Amino acid sequence: MEINWKSLEEKARTGAYLASNSFGILWKHKILLVYLCASFGIYLLLQLISYNVKGYDMSFLTGIQGVGPLFDLSRWYQYISFWLVNFFYILLITFLSVSLIYHADKIIDNEKTSIQKSLKHATKKIQPILIWSTIVSVISYVLQVLSNRILQHTILLHPLMVIVLLLGISWSLMTVIVLPILSLENISILEAIKKSIEIVKQLIIVILSGSIWILIIASLAMILPSLPLFIQFPGIIEIIATTVILLIRLIISTTQVIFKTMVYNYYMKPLEELKALKYPRF
Repeated sequence: MEINWKSLEEKARTGAYLASNSFGILWKHKILLVYLCASFGIYLLLQLISYNVKGYDMSFLTGIQGVGPLFDLSRWYQYISFWLVNFFYILLITFLSVSLIYHADKIIDNEKTSIQKSLKHATKKIQPILIWSTIVSVISYVLQVLSNRILQHTILLHPLMVIVLLLGISWSLMTVIVLPILSLENISILEAIKKSIEIVKQLIIVILSGSIWILIIASLAMILPSLPLFIQFPGIIEIIATTVILLIRLIISTTQVIFKTMVYNYYMKPLEELKALKYPRF
């Protein structure tokens, strides 16, 4: 089968275009940072707890540590505690992401909105948000427990570890547009997943090229503030560098959510309509 390189190049350019517009929207509408600021505050609080609660390591985002054998029922309370923390964090992120998506969509449609209206909209979507958060927390938790269990007894590139990684990547890719669909349409979780898979099949090059473009911008932005963390600098410099890194992470996380909203709009509307957006580009 002959590959249409011109079509692939056009899709890659479209992905980069949508990604750059996502940065542009955030540049002009910095209020969009408010939504994920709260989630970062909660994340930092949970990390603080993880270092101060004796016998616990709640750094669930980097792997579940110190739980012991996978089926050690004598420590069931720790498994439940970890899952509850994971669920609470994912629920908060999902709620705020739905609010952010609604706000960004209104900006794309050139309609007026506010944080209050966006949060009210997310509140109306609380049932699908709860269901989706439960699904994601269970799947991510199981994958993390399995990964931790495998790494306790073998090397990183063990076949089982590769399978777990592929499952995680596949799930993330298939469901990448679920939240914009849930936020902007009145359909069930199953229908949203099916539609997300359909969009990914059609726009896989657009999604990957845009994500890579955002990753490149993030990597370049991280170089300078990361230097004090690898080279010995006075403590105050390291604190400032860490603050800058957290700010960059916040900007990139917000941009990624806006990008998903842009991809959804691109799927639903002609590109020419989106080209009406006039924002600074990177």
